[in-house]
This record gives sequence, structure tokens and C-alpha cells, in this order.
Amino acid sequence: RIRFALRAARIESSLRENQLQLTAAQRMAGLGYWRWHFASDRLELSTNLADMCSIDDADGLTLEKFLDVVHPADRALVRSHIETAVSGPTTSSIDYRLRDRDGDYRRVQQETGRRVPDDDAGVIIGTVLDVTRQRAAEDQIRKLAYYDGLTGLASRAHLMQHLAERIKKAKRKHERFSLLFIDLDGFKDINDSRGHDVGDYLLTTVARRLQAVIRDMDFVSRLGGDEFCVILDDNNDVDTIRVDD
Repeated sequence: RIRFALRAARIESSLRENQLQLTAAQRMAGLGYWRWHFASDRLELSTNLADMCSIDDADGLTLEKFLDVVHPADRALVRSHIETAVSGPTTSSIDYRLRDRDGDYRRVQQETGRRVPDDDAGVIIGTVLDVTRQRAAEDQIRKLAYYDGLTGLASRAHLMQHLAERIKKAKRKHERFSLLFIDLDGFKDINDSRGHDVGDYLLTTVARRLQAVIRDMDFVSRLGGDEFCVILDDNNDVDTIRVDD
């Protein structure tokens, strides 16, 4: 009996240590999980997820109470995603925003699935991963690829993509659009005589003026250097296009 008690104590201690290690690893990875007993509408949160979404008391938690810490614009998506999992054992993934203790919103990715075993058939399980930094990095890469760093206008790559889509639309709907190419005369002389800072100021000023005069449906981009391009949408009459000095 003493040997059995000692062995049980060692096993219990090992389990506690493993649980602490797992919790620490999940916290470092920004990972948490929840279990929803949908028949009784009882939601259980892991410690990491409760800390992540600023829920101090998880006792008596329901799905609706959990949705209170989800961004209002994402609540319908999250509710529909979880309730859909009730009808089948499939697993799917969504991104949404979760409010933290500072009142800010984190971007999280959630994998959701239903437990199949008969003894736990009424449980939906969700794994939540904090992807805030990853999504911010992806947004920054996308911004660098599709927008000019100096002027904030669309880049050449963005223009080519938009132009290809606009040509397809024009062919499909038998529409016309106008493409304006703008080149600043004497820009090299300004750079050489006044310096690149003055040249950059001139480019940003031109960009602001172009953005101020185009409509919401139009598209303006910087091709590079002192070259700009404007796409005027829904323009079937060439005579209506006027360029003022």
C-alpha cells in the first residue's frame, strides 16, 4: 500500500508538472481552447483563453456571454460558425477579433469541431490561436506590395492588377474607361538643384492633389519616379475628360 501510494503521488506530481509545462507553452504560443455543451449552453474556457479575452469568472459562462468579448462586427460570423458545427463533425477555421484586458482587439484564428463519441456527442470544441502579429505582418507585406511607400498611392503592381480586372469588366459589360498617364516635366532638375527631400515633397503634393480631384470610383497610382496613372471609370464620352493646369 505504501509503494502504491508513493507511485500514485509520483504520477500525480508528474501530471501536475506536465500540465504546468503545457499551460506555459500554450501561453507562449498564444493558444487557448473552449468547450461548449450546447444542450445545456455551458461554455468552458481554458485558463489561457480566459486570460486572453479578459474573462475573470468563467463559471456559468454561456455562448452569448462569450460573444460579448467578440468584436460586434464579428459576432454573427462566430455564432453562425459555432452553431453550424452542431450539425456535423467537420472542422473549419475562421478569423475574428477578440477583446483583451486593455480594451483592444486581438486577431485570433479558431478551429471548431464537434466531438463524435457517444459519451460526449453534445460538445463543440474550439481551439483559438492569437494571430495578431502574424496578420499585422501579412497586412504590412501586402501594403508594401500594393502601395507606394512615399505617396501612399497604389503601386505599379496594384495598377496592373486593377487594370486587368477593369479591362475584363469593360469587355463583359461593353463599357469604356479612360486611362491617363501623367509625367512631371523637369522633375530631374528639381532633384538635382533642390535635393531629393524637395523632390519627395513635390511627389507627395501631386499625389494629394490627384486624390482630391478623382471620384471614389476612379483609381490613381504611382508608376515610379515622377510618373502617375489615373483610371477614370464609367466614362463613355471622351469629350467629357478635361485636364486643368
